[in-house]
Amino acid sequence: MERVTFAADGALEGNTLSGIAYAFGEQTLRGDQWWTFDRHAFDKALRKSDVRAFVNHNRDLLLGRQKSGTVKVKATDQGLQYAIDLPDTSYAQDLKALVARGDLTEMSFGVELGDFLISKGPGGRQLITHTNVASIFDISPVAMPAFEGTSVALHSATGNESRAGQLIRARHRAIYGGSTR
Repeated sequence: MERVTFAADGALEGNTLSGIAYAFGEQTLRGDQWWTFDRHAFDKALRKSDVRAFVNHNRDLLLGRQKSGTVKVKATDQGLQYAIDLPDTSYAQDLKALVARGDLTEMSFGVELGDFLISKGPGGRQLITHTNVASIFDISPVAMPAFEGTSVALHSATGNESRAGQLIRARHRAIYGGSTR
């Protein structure tokens, strides 16, 4: 099976990074094909995967892990939602600074592909709809997203979103419509 990585929108003070790593219905052009993921494509993989969070997919910059409880990932009607309890490391502090400045505003995810369907997409190109992924191996804050419609927000340990995070969430709703919660 092929392993691929995809890249998501962003915010500020606190120690928990959260948002949507993939918004259901979004498509991206890979080569000459459009790709998208079905609403239930992640369901089986979420039950068995031990998702890790890295900075920019760099395995040397671990932010958390599902098995330890510092990463939570679930599929909701909006998309693939996540929460990362950031560690007290220099690179996590650097990440928070980049998010606060608005320099790093996207998320990405990496999966091992599984089943898919082929149909016609925009411009007559093939549309590959992934109906089942074999595993989800990581989610990562990145500078260059593959899919639009995702979000990043930084929250305090109490779960209260900063004012800046609220503004970014409102901007996201205005641009993409709907709710990011």
